[in-house]
Amino acid sequence: MPPPPQPPTSPADAGVGTLLPDVRPDQVAARAVAFVLLAILLSWLPLGLLLVTTGDPAADTGAMVLWLLGGLGPGLAAVLLSWHHEGRAGLHRIRASLTRWRLGHHGWLLLVPLVVGLLGVAVAVWVGEAAWEVAGPSYLLLVPVVLVGGVVFGGLEEIGWRGHLQPLLQVRLSGLAAALVVGVVWSAWHAPLFLLSGTTQATSSPVWFTVGGLALAVLFAWVWNISGGNLLLLVLLHGALNGWYTVAVQGLAPEALGAGFELVTALAAAGLALLLVARVGRNLGVTTPRRAAGSVR
Repeated sequence: MPPPPQPPTSPADAGVGTLLPDVRPDQVAARAVAFVLLAILLSWLPLGLLLVTTGDPAADTGAMVLWLLGGLGPGLAAVLLSWHHEGRAGLHRIRASLTRWRLGHHGWLLLVPLVVGLLGVAVAVWVGEAAWEVAGPSYLLLVPVVLVGGVVFGGLEEIGWRGHLQPLLQVRLSGLAAALVVGVVWSAWHAPLFLLSGTTQATSSPVWFTVGGLALAVLFAWVWNISGGNLLLLVLLHGALNGWYTVAVQGLAPEALGAGFELVTALAAAGLALLLVARVGRNLGVTTPRRAAGSVR
């Protein structure tokens, strides 16, 4: 008699959170399209209103509110669709994933964006795009505020991208294929930000922004899977990405946010993503088998 199967030793081994429950492969396309359309609608309406009024998120309180509402679109779409398809169980799943306070040995990942940001600043200074202008000690008091702002004005997107769309697509696709689809949608979702003044995207190259977005989608998908679907970790990681980049640039070389910085950070993310895929394979840490033989890779 063969030995009984051993229980999983961690949430990641069990595949907890890496796939949406009770979703068949033939339902994935329709649900994914519904999420993308709803997320774009909920985000682009306030951002479009902002564009035709002040055009600047920092113009006044009303503009800031529209900016915040635009960023909440993906998360709100995920909440509404989870409630529609799963009822209270869907809302409970999201809440439980958002309150997994123990990050364990994955907490070090929150410092990776700081290292990449510092590298980007150093290269920007080296090529002559900026000069060192190190902020005084008082700037340290603003660092927590900047990091919290990164979570609020970026990290909460993860409720939709990694908390909903990634595990939904992984019901039918490999982790890598799902991540690339998410990366394309995620990058395109930012389109209105290229038209607004005062945003990072306003001075960015759409090409390098998309390269970085695809690479980050792969890296974030891997983090989602190996953490067993820890949504809080992804929210903090996305917030750290936005926050640490701002801290590195504003605290060391305010003029560094140019082509050199963008190129280095995009290529660094792409290099890390390629190394990761070579190391862990295209499943990106998904350990739960997909739902049916009709699943594709």
